[in-house]
Amino acid sequence: MRVAEIYINQINKNMDRSFDYYIPDFLEPMEIGLRVVIPFGVKNSKIDGLVVGIKESSEYKRLKNIEGIIEDYPKLNDWQIKMCYWLQKSYHCLFMEAVNCFVPSNLHIKKKKENGRNTYYMANALHEVKYYKLSGKYFKTEDYLAQIKSNATKQREILSCLEEIPVSFKELKEKTTCTTANLNILIKKGLITESKEINIRNPYKDREYQYPVNTLNRHQQEAFDSFNSYEKPSTFLLHGVTGSGKTEVYLRYIEETIKRGKSCIYLVPEISLTSQIIGRIMGRFKENIGIIHSHLSDGEKIDQWNAIKNKSVRIVLGARSAIFAPMDDLGLIILDEEHENTFKSNNRPRYNTYEVAKKLQEFHECHIVLGSATPSVSSYYEALYGHVNLLELPERVKSIPMPEIHIIDMKEELYAGNKTVISRKLHNGILQNLKRGEQTILFLNKRGYSTFVFCRNCGYAVNCPNCEISMTYHHNIKQMACHYCGHKEHVPTICPKCNSDKIKYTGSGTQKLEMQLRKYYPQARILRMDTDSMQRKGAYEETIDLFQQGKADILLGTQMVTKGFDFKNVTLVGVILADSTLNIPDYKASERTFQLITQVAGRAGRGDKLGEVIVQTYEPNHYAITLSQAYDYKGFYDQEISYRKMMKYPPFSDIIYIGFTNEDEVQVSRDCLKYYDKLYKLVKEEEGEELLREMYQPTASPIKKINKKYRWYFIIKTNHLLQYNSILNKLSEEKEIMELHSTLIIDINPNNIL
Repeated sequence: MRVAEIYINQINKNMDRSFDYYIPDFLEPMEIGLRVVIPFGVKNSKIDGLVVGIKESSEYKRLKNIEGIIEDYPKLNDWQIKMCYWLQKSYHCLFMEAVNCFVPSNLHIKKKKENGRNTYYMANALHEVKYYKLSGKYFKTEDYLAQIKSNATKQREILSCLEEIPVSFKELKEKTTCTTANLNILIKKGLITESKEINIRNPYKDREYQYPVNTLNRHQQEAFDSFNSYEKPSTFLLHGVTGSGKTEVYLRYIEETIKRGKSCIYLVPEISLTSQIIGRIMGRFKENIGIIHSHLSDGEKIDQWNAIKNKSVRIVLGARSAIFAPMDDLGLIILDEEHENTFKSNNRPRYNTYEVAKKLQEFHECHIVLGSATPSVSSYYEALYGHVNLLELPERVKSIPMPEIHIIDMKEELYAGNKTVISRKLHNGILQNLKRGEQTILFLNKRGYSTFVFCRNCGYAVNCPNCEISMTYHHNIKQMACHYCGHKEHVPTICPKCNSDKIKYTGSGTQKLEMQLRKYYPQARILRMDTDSMQRKGAYEETIDLFQQGKADILLGTQMVTKGFDFKNVTLVGVILADSTLNIPDYKASERTFQLITQVAGRAGRGDKLGEVIVQTYEPNHYAITLSQAYDYKGFYDQEISYRKMMKYPPFSDIIYIGFTNEDEVQVSRDCLKYYDKLYKLVKEEEGEELLREMYQPTASPIKKINKKYRWYFIIKTNHLLQYNSILNKLSEEKEIMELHSTLIIDINPNNIL
């Protein structure tokens, strides 16, 4: 019998290797990429695994047999398995964690007996819908009713609703409240028939969309022609100001790619943006598209995966995880708003979506398009000096002027006696907008009600017991909540330190601002868009639709409201506190501030009316704020890149974050120091002094404890990422490292190191 190399579906670092199993004759021909069930361990527990190799013999003896192949389980092909190996080595994850990126989550495996053998299948692979209709035995409904006793009211009700056109069980149940038992009786009597159809679960399939073709202006045409002139796989950065018509250019790129017989992946940073883009793509191309994001149900995810794999759709739209869509004829990957942090995964595998796209480009020879009004500093540097082609859209479509940005120094507001978070100019602007029937977007990058609760008598601050961080008061639940671990508790009425009753709430989040807005502007219809208010499925789409239809006057939100929306009647944008991202101890703080201000400012004045933006700050002279006022991206880039070069931050290095967590504060520091010492010795042996100079000493994390676990870390700023990855992978296999008590986290170019 031949031998299969199988990875076990267990997320365990001690099992992160393949195991050999015999392939029984009845399972031949076996294929790489199939999911199988195997007996594992002393007790021969049945567990699933992935076949990654097939060979004629094994160096091991007394191998066990594969139990069976799982029918309908998504099969991985050669390039997907190679991608899994690359993810494992590049991002220091387990192989099966990489595999799980390529298959829908929550697939349920069931067993049945066939011909004396156990066979396995996917319980939720396909969604069958039952349909019922009159059997055709009689011509008139009265003839069918004549066959039923007068007191069988439910059966008579069913027959009265049915015709010779099939009706789904769901629809029939809504009309008659019938049960399957009622229907089975009528089937046995030969009065109705049952049929089954596979239903593709797609929450958008029954909607009607219209999005006409727009004539390209000169800059758009140049960007389109330049893209078309490249036959070999290439990467482009489409740098266009907000409102410059990047989406129209993307759609032309997609159209051209489909003409060439290829498929496309269109990635957006937020789930909230998918509904607008879906409308534009389906309205333009009049065909179904594949949709992948975390708010789909398990069944919808499976159906979308199958539709993509079977080539029923040629365009896939989604957030970050859609990069793993099973497209074998990929011709184009678009990363819209490529600068957003959400394109970097914070969980294993901690991949960068752009890096994954570049690896896919190697397999599929596809184009990559990065698009943004505020490209990441690293992407723009690569476009100027690397292998990325820069395309620019310097003007808004139809020459619509950019909205004027006013900088308000909130210190002067305080001196003038205004102690609210809304400046006088912003207050007057909101009032004027309400009078004119125009809409306003307000951006505050803090959710909750009050961001800090403390005692005025002794200064005691209410911190999370699990994390060394202050808790945020949420008015809707009348509790404080930790935004790191989720812990909730009631606000103390008496200070636990000094027994004073002088408990004060300070700071403003979106909940508090919403209540203040309702007080200041009672006539206004207000919507709030943040993580707390968007928990329910469909809440994003509902909120956006309401605002788009003009059924609200003010849209208040966190970063969700800054990205990509196109509301024609928004003429005023207010940034409540621009400093909230400036004061974070992170080398990207200025870049994020510039991006957020520029992006949210771009939501104003996109229709026929002029727009206005009011930015409130306590640091009005900071270059990230003054240059955003002038929409001077290149000026900002020049200043920021000189700082990055001096400090050797990306793009002049890669940052490797190596962190440890443990509930024991002493143990976590020991493990971190031990790992550092082992790595130091290994680097010295294999690479020498140059790489050692790139390692920084271990220390406690800025936020020392999160979710009851203490945290230590060290970083490596390196120009030798491949060498370090190789050494780190080698180190991970050493027994001493595998036996560390703390959880190890390796993150390449993390979003932050807090």
